[in-house]
Amino acid sequence: MACQISDEAMTQCKDHFKELQKASEVFRNKTVPKVNTAFETKFAAINDMRSKLSCMACDPRMANAYNIPAKNVRIERDQYKEFAQNVIEYHL
Repeated sequence: MACQISDEAMTQCKDHFKELQKASEVFRNKTVPKVNTAFETKFAAINDMRSKLSCMACDPRMANAYNIPAKNVRIERDQYKEFAQNVIEYHL
C-alpha cells in the first residue's frame, strides 16, 4: 500500500525490491555455499576427532592421555594448534 502513495514512492519501492533481489542472489549463491563448506569441514574434523578418541580408548599406549572420571583428554600442542587453525580458517 505504501508504494502506491505516489509515483516517486512506487519508483523507490521498485528500486529497493531490485536491491533486495540482488542481495538475495548473493546470499544464495555465495554465502550459503560458504556456510555449507564450513559446516562440512568442521563436521568432518569433529567426526575425525571422535573416531581418534574412540580408538585411543582401547590403545594401551594412550592410557595416560585420557582421564575418564574427570572427562578430559590431553592432546599435544601441535594437535591443538592444528584444530584451532582449522576453526579460524573456516570461521564465517
